[in-house]
Amino acid sequence: MPNRDPAAWNAMITAYVDEGLMTKANELSDSMPYKDLVSCNVMIDGYAKSGLEGEALNCFILMLAESDYSYQSCDLMWGNLGIRCAYGLKPRAEAYCCLVDILGCGKLVEEAIRVVNQMPPEKCDGAVLGDLLGACKLYMLE
Repeated sequence: MPNRDPAAWNAMITAYVDEGLMTKANELSDSMPYKDLVSCNVMIDGYAKSGLEGEALNCFILMLAESDYSYQSCDLMWGNLGIRCAYGLKPRAEAYCCLVDILGCGKLVEEAIRVVNQMPPEKCDGAVLGDLLGACKLYMLE
């Protein structure tokens, strides 16, 4: 399939991921002549949804090593901020926002509060605080 553009490759990989066929998605991804942001995010999302957090993390690390990509599909595998220390990553505000939102949705409000208290002050923006307050409002009264 060498004559197809990245959009066609990504569409096929997305179809495999949507069907839970990660082996086929991975084979196709590995054979791509050029991977873009969409390619990486589709694979990260697929691995995370399939419970393959280690593979998602490996793909994420490769993605970061190659470029300054976003964190948009990494929220499912971004288990805790220990990843940052272990791999020397410095999450942007968006990553903290995703993490606080995930913890809040998982009713882990106290853990979300701990993350906000430990994050760099310059990254603690209105989106992070909004996610935290939303989780507090929903789950602190239960």
